Amino acid sequence: MSSRAKCIRGARSQNCTTLRASIARIAVRTGLLLGAVGIGSSAWAQFSNVCEPGQNGVIICPCNNPPAGTGAGCANFGPGQVGQSSLLTASGTPSVTNGSDTLQFMATGENDFVLTVFLQGSAITTGVSYGAGINCIANAPLVLYHGNAGTGGEPQGQITRPRIGLDPEVHVRSAILGDVISAGQTRFYMTGYRDKKAASIPNCNDPTKTFNASQGVAVVWGP
Repeated sequence: MSSRAKCIRGARSQNCTTLRASIARIAVRTGLLLGAVGIGSSAWAQFSNVCEPGQNGVIICPCNNPPAGTGAGCANFGPGQVGQSSLLTASGTPSVTNGSDTLQFMATGENDFVLTVFLQGSAITTGVSYGAGINCIANAPLVLYHGNAGTGGEPQGQITRPRIGLDPEVHVRSAILGDVISAGQTRFYMTGYRDKKAASIPNCNDPTKTFNASQGVAVVWGP
């Protein structure tokens, strides 16, 4: 069996993670439900983009920094490639069965080596300002994971969580934090990250706006 076929059957490795994430990114950019992201499951997982600034009733970016690409968050201000936007994609199978949950999130387009948090919520709104970005998660989100972009072998501006063999599965981490997910339920995810140059006068002109966000991803969990 070829390595690609093994990935499609649900194998877990760094190469498979990269392959599935690439498929996810393509699907997000074309506006599809990410059935391909449910590789390895008996039913296609329902993944979709949410909280796209200025789209479908979501408020616009707060610092005259609209998304640099389709389906992404508000443009950032560096350090790094100024004007890019963070895109959150998902890969794997969101299962509430221990050992079967291979769901991973990958954020790209962030600033260099910035601190990043992966957030989860059970409901969304049309958004509020979140530094130089938009947050649509209702109430206080759970912080599932954190880390710095551009580390652990990933390129600058990119970070993936959970890490295979290092971090708890998403549904397990959620339960640890008090949110037990059941099959059929939807959860919403986004990343927040440091964007310290946003605070300067030419940009947001607000000393409190030192961070930014990706768009959101909705996940319908399977058994």
